[in-house]
Amino acid sequence: MDVRDLPVRDLLRRLFFFLVALLFPDRMDEYSGFAEYFHSRQKWFYGLLAALFLADLIDTAIKGAAHFTAFGVGTRSGKAPSPPWP
Repeated sequence: MDVRDLPVRDLLRRLFFFLVALLFPDRMDEYSGFAEYFHSRQKWFYGLLAALFLADLIDTAIKGAAHFTAFGVGTRSGKAPSPPWP
């Protein structure tokens, strides 16, 4: 199974879409500005941002330890190992 076809990838796309939809509304008639709009929806924004972070961790875990350590996470030196491809 190709990792690009996993449902987690689709979840990541949807979470990004919902975050952007929250940040850029269609109408601002009911609010005096973007600050008031954001503060009225900040719980949703931060909740979706946390869900996006967790979904990304799950996606990385599904791809395997080699993919995770390629970013320098889990290595003692903090440096990323060389990639497995030439």
